[in-house]
Amino acid sequence: LQILVVVGGFYFSWRSLEAAIKTLSLGTRNAQAQLFNQMVIQGRDLQFKFAELFHGGNDEKNLKARQDHFIGTLLGYYSSCFELKNVLELPSNAEKLLKEDLRELMREGQVRKKWDDVKHLHSKEFVAYVDSVRGVS
Repeated sequence: LQILVVVGGFYFSWRSLEAAIKTLSLGTRNAQAQLFNQMVIQGRDLQFKFAELFHGGNDEKNLKARQDHFIGTLLGYYSSCFELKNVLELPSNAEKLLKEDLRELMREGQVRKKWDDVKHLHSKEFVAYVDSVRGVS
């Protein structure tokens, strides 16, 4: 009888552990999906701000300052995406897209100048990543 109780306890423990692993896996996938969704929404919002800033009939006096601020925001966005991908796995096509977007962004002289001014504010890992993107240096 004791053996049956012990075996039954092990079986119950094993099933409980399986359920906990499944729940943890679902929670992780849910967090990844939410993260990716937030990145997409933030990227879309940045595109709207770009259209508004560069094509919205802004007066020339403050345009340069707003452009500089916008470029800093873009760099912060890509830095956040980089740091988040180190915490939660992103789909490989999303990582490739972010890398290519960053590569194209960093080819712009105004962006490179801003990067040189603010890169000390970012993590060493992100600085190394940006500097390693082909075509940036």
